Amino acid sequence: LPDCRREFSVTSQTALAYHKLSFVDLLAAFYLFVNHIKGISAITLSRELGISYKSAYVPLQKLREVLFKTRGEQ
Repeated sequence: LPDCRREFSVTSQTALAYHKLSFVDLLAAFYLFVNHIKGISAITLSRELGISYKSAYVPLQKLREVLFKTRGEQ
């Protein structure tokens, strides 16, 4: 195999690529999002994870965007 020296991440080539949150925080955000009956607000998520509002808002919007796109494909 040639050594391509490209950086790889679990989120590479996904809606969450280049996001600054750790993968563990992203998983926690998804867990909280899917386990709340009506979803979760960014302010609640920021309090739960101990991160800023903006850091919570972006992955929630990305998750909603991906869910909306996949819902339309069915």
